[in-house]
Amino acid sequence: MIEKPPIIQRNSTDARAHQRARTLLAGLVCYRDYSISFDCTIRDLSEVGARLRIASSSALPSQFYLISIKAGLAYDAEIAWIQNRDIGVSWKEKISLAAPDPRFHELRRLWMARR
Repeated sequence: MIEKPPIIQRNSTDARAHQRARTLLAGLVCYRDYSISFDCTIRDLSEVGARLRIASSSALPSQFYLISIKAGLAYDAEIAWIQNRDIGVSWKEKISLAAPDPRFHELRRLWMARR
């Protein structure tokens, strides 16, 4: 079952502990069961999270994988906030897709198809 996270408005004051670098990177959102994946843009990036831009018609579960195509990394992502088409995510784990790992075979396959 796909969960719909609450829409949360961000405060104009930015009090995050880790600064985000502005980026314009191709990303891929992938549901944890690998049933659905779609493109996104990674707009800001830090060691612990990112700001994504998705198509307005896209729906997301509260937890998913985010693949950074250029970096060859996947992130175990969780939604922190939503504002219009921008989604703030945090992650618990960074997964390298460069070396084969049987646990992440599907993520690697998706990444290789987009490189």
